Amino acid sequence: MIQETPTHVCRVCKSAHLVKNGTNRCGNAQDPCKNCGAYRVLKPKQAWWETERQIVLRACLERCRLRAIARVFVMARQTVARWFRASALNLPPLQEPLLPALADEILEVDEIWSVVQKKEQTRWVWTAMCRRTRQIVAVVRGDRSTTTCLRLWKALPEE
Repeated sequence: MIQETPTHVCRVCKSAHLVKNGTNRCGNAQDPCKNCGAYRVLKPKQAWWETERQIVLRACLERCRLRAIARVFVMARQTVARWFRASALNLPPLQEPLLPALADEILEVDEIWSVVQKKEQTRWVWTAMCRRTRQIVAVVRGDRSTTTCLRLWKALPEE
């Protein structure tokens, strides 16, 4: 019977001059390279599969709280937030997926406020929504002033 012995190489310089040196906090074996000094894991374990990631993102889209998702799926809240932020960057601009406007469209403008850290730091979010399609047409974040209202007015689509 032929037995093969795996030869490990450095992921940085491809040298075979590695020394075993315990494990990291995740339990992966640490192997520092004697040539380049890189201190890396040879075969890092994949923490989450793509199917799990898609399930978590679907839960986010269903308006579940981040802390609730982290408890249910037993993962860090920061991981869920990072995945959600990355998926939000891949979304098309707000005006692309809008349905075509009719001649007698009615827009509803609403505002919501929240306090950030202390009472003096209030933040306002202004939204404009189409009454017929229930789509958000424009969003502006700022204070409750005329300039923020004008920014919302300029953000509205022409048609």
